[in-house]
Amino acid sequence: MKRLNIAIFVLALASFLGMIALFPPDARTIEIENRNLNPLPALTAENIVSGGFATEFGPFLSDRVGFRADFITASRAMKSLYGISPPQRRKPAPTAPAPFAPEASPTPEASPTQEAPLASSSVSEKSESQDPTPSPTPTPSPAPPPVIVPEGAGRVVGTLLAFDDRLAEIFNADERAFKRFADAVNSCKQGLPENVRVFSLLAPTQIEFFPEEYRAVSDSEKDAIDYVYSLLDPGIIAVDAYKSIESHIGEYLYFRTDHHWTALGAYYAYRAFAESAGFAPIELDLYEEIPIPDFIGLLYNMLPSESLLSNPDTLSYYRYKGKLETSQKLIYMPQEGNKLTYRVFMGGDRPAYTVQTSVKNGRTALIVKDSYANALIPWLIPHYETVVVIDPRRKDYQISENIGRFGDVDVIFINYALTATFDDFIDAMDAIE
Repeated sequence: MKRLNIAIFVLALASFLGMIALFPPDARTIEIENRNLNPLPALTAENIVSGGFATEFGPFLSDRVGFRADFITASRAMKSLYGISPPQRRKPAPTAPAPFAPEASPTPEASPTQEAPLASSSVSEKSESQDPTPSPTPTPSPAPPPVIVPEGAGRVVGTLLAFDDRLAEIFNADERAFKRFADAVNSCKQGLPENVRVFSLLAPTQIEFFPEEYRAVSDSEKDAIDYVYSLLDPGIIAVDAYKSIESHIGEYLYFRTDHHWTALGAYYAYRAFAESAGFAPIELDLYEEIPIPDFIGLLYNMLPSESLLSNPDTLSYYRYKGKLETSQKLIYMPQEGNKLTYRVFMGGDRPAYTVQTSVKNGRTALIVKDSYANALIPWLIPHYETVVVIDPRRKDYQISENIGRFGDVDVIFINYALTATFDDFIDAMDAIE
């Protein structure tokens, strides 16, 4: 009798799954929620016993609920009528002292190094990495006193500033976190041989270059970056990406639906790094721009709107025209049916990976990074024989223990300004000294 009951249950379950499989998925969900549809979970004994099947089946089923996209659209339309939350931080008035006072500290100049001739065009993809996973969203800092957004200057929702067809993160200064961030970079430098150069590149975000009435709701990233740099060990080379980016405002340097910079924005930061490192950057006309339309970024997920959805970004990557071979690909196009994401650049935030190149100059770049670096790394590839990339959120990696495996090494910290306020990221940086 027990076996009969089990057989009936299995038959009923199989019939139910067969019927569900016939339901067409609500394809509009892909566009409205900016994600891929959930696949049918594996029907195995191990998956059922572990509870994995039940956990994964709910999202799969919800994607096949009739009129799901219409319900979502109606819900968002109603929410747009609600009151708007105040911003979380007031930018210091121009006449008031900043919450942190940068100490005057000259940035040491890097000793020039001779650039090796580049090796030939077309990227050779000799190995393919694992499927990357998105990074966890860092916990924001506690909310300080509110300030009202000037009328007509957009609206603030939580930690985002929205106006026209653009979203931007609001920057909240945190002096305590800035000191911790600088200490983490300094600690790394102290454990390395004298011949190893250490760089720190903090990238500003787009809100820093908005008109003054918009920037009134955000702290100064320029002050924050200068302050962090003033706390760095004199032997650490601070890269002034801010100035390079600021001089090209008006170009397409930041996405409107995502918190990242574009490949072009990353290029101008790369030029600032090249100047600090003592080698000549490769001119942009030696690259071919490959534009990909209809990119909808992560900020849209946080604050969806029809104006953003109907005005997507264009995600461009750049293919080097010279001769260059790499041990793995630098651009990861989504598989058919999957959404275009920022993971196009270097496959996203993978725990750790190494790229070997045909540039035989004996130089190694060891990059400690957040996701902003993903669009910058391809620009650095032609200048190094070996590029080691570490995302401290994903893997414990003792730099001091592994540095001896390489010859001429540049350790490069590449982060965006908000990372210097994230305690969880700084904790991870402390673990890779």
